[in-house]
Amino acid sequence: MAWWPVAVVVALTALWLQMHLYAQHPHPGQTLCDARKVGLVIVGHGVVPRSLVAAIAAHEAERRIDFCGGHLYVVAVGDAKTGGFLQQPTGFTWSQAQTLSANGFEAASLEDDDETSDVRHATSLGDVVMTMLAFGACDRYIIVDCAGHGNHWKDLVLARKAGFGLVLSNRHHLAGNYNETYARLVFDRPPKRSRLVSYEATVGSGLPILPTLNRVKATGDDIQGIECRFSDAIAFIMEALHRGSPFSEAVVSAYENGLTEDDPRDDLSGRVAARKMLILARELGHTTNMASVLVQDLTPPSMHNLSLSAFFAGLPQLDAAFEAQLNDSRASNTVLMYTGRLDADGAIRVGLEHYDRHSSFYRLQWTESLFALTTEWFPEAIVLKGAGAGTNGTVASLMADIAKLSCVLFTACDLTS
Repeated sequence: MAWWPVAVVVALTALWLQMHLYAQHPHPGQTLCDARKVGLVIVGHGVVPRSLVAAIAAHEAERRIDFCGGHLYVVAVGDAKTGGFLQQPTGFTWSQAQTLSANGFEAASLEDDDETSDVRHATSLGDVVMTMLAFGACDRYIIVDCAGHGNHWKDLVLARKAGFGLVLSNRHHLAGNYNETYARLVFDRPPKRSRLVSYEATVGSGLPILPTLNRVKATGDDIQGIECRFSDAIAFIMEALHRGSPFSEAVVSAYENGLTEDDPRDDLSGRVAARKMLILARELGHTTNMASVLVQDLTPPSMHNLSLSAFFAGLPQLDAAFEAQLNDSRASNTVLMYTGRLDADGAIRVGLEHYDRHSSFYRLQWTESLFALTTEWFPEAIVLKGAGAGTNGTVASLMADIAKLSCVLFTACDLTS
């Protein structure tokens, strides 16, 4: 009789038991309610995850935020798409965490550190989850996903089912296929949403758009429409156009100032704004997928497959068309903006619109986002306006979500204390 099928069954059974026991109880040998150790797995390599680690280190030094009595430990950093993860099951020291943050989470930055004997490498987020379940020294874990891709959604589902909290600024999972990724990530059993998933930073960054939307939903008011302008690369480009810059120069300026993705066509395609609007639609219960969203791409299909250098070289040929649209806007005393609109039936359109002086959108600066929510009780719209992008706003939103999930993870302690 072959032995390997039995071994596979035993291994899977052991994993299932480990996951479900972890979801109910602290790690063996630890006292959950006394220690309240929260291990953070930081996913991503950009400026936001590095700034988040620095902010967490500052918090632990000064205890400026109440995480329901929890103490935070960074136990893993990195991204499977760009070299994997560094993990320390007992938690990196804050000196190590700050060194990693300052050096792009590179392992080489710890070569002179004497306390790296337990630092391990993992190729995937799933490997990190398994390591923490088996060897982790923290009582509860939160994955903070700041990556710019959706390659690891299955690992996130695995982690949530094992009792990990999920904090997301990564929009790709929530804007993916509704049944395959969104529902499996967000719901325990539809329509019951998981309390272990929080993603305020995905829409509006530091602007409290999702909390406002959910408070209005809770009142029973009839939501009739949402209109948004996000402070992003396209907003910067449109403001530059209104100030007289040709479209080609505005795009290059946004790129050189680090406001766009590595390939600015990702921004100009409108997909970033479309993902945000899709998340809002799903928050209202719509099962819309990206294929149903009407998105205006600011570049023609003929430029989509060019090399980056050829793309930049070809941009001046678009200047005249944008100048003509701006002339129409000036003639009608309106401003031309790239916005998103969500109707009551779940239909979404993202693209260029004209706004007159009576609109809340008329005097927006490019650094400002605006969220207008029209309801039966508020036909003139509830309007949120403010700095909706930038590293500081995103980090603040992530910290708030970490604090919220820490309280969820330690609910049993507070009910019995």
